Amino acid sequence: MMQIQECVRSLVPGRVRIRHPALKGLTSEDEKLLVQTAKSVEGILAVRVNPAVGSLLIVWDEDVLSQQELCEALEFLATALGLDVGNGTASTPQAGAQTSAVPAWGKKDAASRLQETADVLVRTLVPDVKNIKRARRMAQNRVMLGLGAACVAALAMNKRLHGVLGYAFTALALVHSYQHRRVI
Repeated sequence: MMQIQECVRSLVPGRVRIRHPALKGLTSEDEKLLVQTAKSVEGILAVRVNPAVGSLLIVWDEDVLSQQELCEALEFLATALGLDVGNGTASTPQAGAQTSAVPAWGKKDAASRLQETADVLVRTLVPDVKNIKRARRMAQNRVMLGLGAACVAALAMNKRLHGVLGYAFTALALVHSYQHRRVI
């Protein structure tokens, strides 16, 4: 699977632009969720999405968040929001070099592949439930519970790990809230 750094189109201290096909054509609700989730990371000052070209611009404070921590947080956010970082451009930007793109699968194909992969994980986490929709909800709840417990446990051992697990838990909690927004 491709790393988030391979989607970076420009990087200067405190500012990064990411391009990915999964960002193209986002609905306004998905765009708001992405911006809100990214801004929940401590140190990120501004987030701007351009769904017409599939671009994400992030401005962050380097005194609060290092470049490595930003990359880790972005990978967690991408995973939590269901963006498959492995499908898209495979070139890393270099000064003066033209970027080449690997052909991306269609949205339906990428979505179905991602769903199949998720269902395999769901069946691993919840093997005894036959109804796939119920199994997905139960797996999501179990992952959130595990992340929450791991985040609290990591507080006593490693504050950096606590922060990373906290970002992942927060991202999943935001996704969960978005999915159940009509009930809430």
